[in-house]
Amino acid sequence: MGESAMLGWAFRSASLTSVFCAGLIGLWAVVTAARSGYVEVGGNGFELLVIGPALLALVAWLVAILLVPVLLITRGLTRKGDGLTAAGQVITAVLILLAVLSQYRPNATGWELVLIGPALVAGQLVVLIGLLRCALN
Repeated sequence: MGESAMLGWAFRSASLTSVFCAGLIGLWAVVTAARSGYVEVGGNGFELLVIGPALLALVAWLVAILLVPVLLITRGLTRKGDGLTAAGQVITAVLILLAVLSQYRPNATGWELVLIGPALVAGQLVVLIGLLRCALN
């Protein structure tokens, strides 16, 4: 396996990990909202389905997002869904950055950070579609 192929494998593996973790976080939000009418913070399973996956997703996402420019330069995005996967990782980065930067507005309340969760899930849905295209081709 060549260096470019190994980097592509690492990118797809990190992307798969970040998608899986975002899925667990999204699952927690949907289940608790359906059960109680709002997304609970804390309680049974919160650490297992939100805190742990969020930390793992952060590491996996950082690996993936750092590999995107390398793979673009070395033309390592060879599979059909790789471009969409890379775009999803960049979308995730931009949406999270916008949510964090919104804290610096003069009228910020702190509630803007609530957008980080949906930003993660939205960007990772694009990554998932790209990974599925990779798997099916």
